[in-house]
Amino acid sequence: MRESPSRSGSLVACGAIVIGLAAVQALLASQAEAVSGLQRSTKTSVSDSSTSKTVTLKCPAGKRVLGGGGTVTGGGRGQVVLQRLEPVQTATDDRFVVGAREDASGYSQNWQLTAYALCASPLPGYGILPSTSGSPNSNTPQNTISFCIGQPEVGFGGRVDGGVGQIHLTNLVRDTNGTVDFTSIAGQEDANGFAGAWTVTAFAVCANTPAKFTGVSATTPPSSANKSATVSCPAGTLVHGAGGQLTPAASGQVNRSLVIDNIAIDTQIRSVTVSAVEDEAGTATTWSLRAFALCAP
Repeated sequence: MRESPSRSGSLVACGAIVIGLAAVQALLASQAEAVSGLQRSTKTSVSDSSTSKTVTLKCPAGKRVLGGGGTVTGGGRGQVVLQRLEPVQTATDDRFVVGAREDASGYSQNWQLTAYALCASPLPGYGILPSTSGSPNSNTPQNTISFCIGQPEVGFGGRVDGGVGQIHLTNLVRDTNGTVDFTSIAGQEDANGFAGAWTVTAFAVCANTPAKFTGVSATTPPSSANKSATVSCPAGTLVHGAGGQLTPAASGQVNRSLVIDNIAIDTQIRSVTVSAVEDEAGTATTWSLRAFALCAP
């Protein structure tokens, strides 16, 4: 039977609507799953009095590392410092490496190190861009940034290079100048100083994705006591990167006795908790602690 022109036109219009709806649904699905397969894993070292420890967490086969965190347990009064929170891509796998070391005076008690890794399904254009704070020297403090070129920053990390436990990490977050997002890292020598050369390295994890990444933070009131801060991602989003920052109550340099010893990601991948302590030298000055989370669907 021959269809009437009006019916044929209606069928074409309906077909176009169906195709259009399918395209919209596919777009919405791709946005909702722009960073799909996100998962958190943890691994803890033995508890002993080793001078330094490194914990490496490999992503499951085919997964890409985005970021992570680390926790020192039993490190006394800031006598064990986090030095490495690094996303690493190798020829065979992706991994997140966490390292910590006792300070110059050492620590005779047992302590252990926990690593947290955030891994996700592959993203187009994925890569890790490092940036190091110039030539190694004994200047303090030192800082640097790393940023993606024409891509969103989907994760981050950082590392202290050298310093044998006498360099304290004071800042590791994803920051922005309003136009460009970037990883920011800073470190400084402890109260005893360090005569050797050292640097800090920032890592920006980059990929092509339509997902909207949002940085959120929570800052403690200033005081002279040990403290922790927890920040949660907005509803419908998960943690893709974790970091923390020490800030003095007034302008100037962060006190050299402060040690960040915990950047932890909760089991639901919804929040980040950061803790810091004063080392055995202590300080009467007031300071604040900021917990940072990079969040996305």
